[in-house]
Amino acid sequence: MHLHTDHTFRIGTHHQHQGLPCQDYARSGTLDTGGSYAIVSDGCSSGGNTDIGARLITLSMEQALRDGFGGSLELITQRMHGYLGATQRLLAVKDRDLLATLLTAVVHPSGVACVSLLGDGVIAYADDDVGDIFALKVEWADNMPFYPAYHGTLRDQFCAHHRENAAAVTVEEWRITPTPYQYKNRTRTYSAFSGMDGIIWCHDATRGPENDGHRSIGLFSDGVLQVDGYSWQEVVGALMTFKQARGSFARRRMNRFLLDAKKRGTGPFDDIAMAVIHLEK
Repeated sequence: MHLHTDHTFRIGTHHQHQGLPCQDYARSGTLDTGGSYAIVSDGCSSGGNTDIGARLITLSMEQALRDGFGGSLELITQRMHGYLGATQRLLAVKDRDLLATLLTAVVHPSGVACVSLLGDGVIAYADDDVGDIFALKVEWADNMPFYPAYHGTLRDQFCAHHRENAAAVTVEEWRITPTPYQYKNRTRTYSAFSGMDGIIWCHDATRGPENDGHRSIGLFSDGVLQVDGYSWQEVVGALMTFKQARGSFARRRMNRFLLDAKKRGTGPFDDIAMAVIHLEK
């Protein structure tokens, strides 16, 4: 099995018009063990310099993965916190600068994929065997997700807020192609506290009716939910449809989609980041 990766991120019209930087970031690549990874981070607009925070969180996770993929994603996330904490102290970065989500996907050379989502966003899985694209949309009540930054001094503040408001995490699972869009499973609602250590999704991509097609796993920031003239399912479906998964294939797909989006409306309101691992038999 061959693994190909790519990533891209774009500024939304809201930040562009305000003269603010893109607060989303993404990375992808291949590990020395032969596996591949994809990472997406989305900075909170009401935080501090979260464009910097999204980059620091992403690069900390990337280094944690490169140190070795022994153990679970939860253990690797703990390693990421070590790098992030050291960098924060060294650069005197404030906690509010680190208010950003973290989506991480890792695919083992055998084809087993695991995804961890700290915060909100969308996970997509395209299966050429059956010609379908599935997506999981994760949203937190009050638009206040559990960011990795809450691992430290802000954890008590977060817990107090969600305990007082009885907040929850909602996970919707959809089949978005072929249309019409359909729920694959019922919407699931979790206690906010059950999502504090990450929402985990795993899949054996070698399984399937034919097992000779191509599979892709995509991670998206919640900017895909806010594109003028498009449903979020349509956005994810368009961004996960690749003519050829070589080179900068995610960047090419994003460029094409944004050109089409400008013809229909004003384009993405929020920043968008995506990272993809493509599995080829």
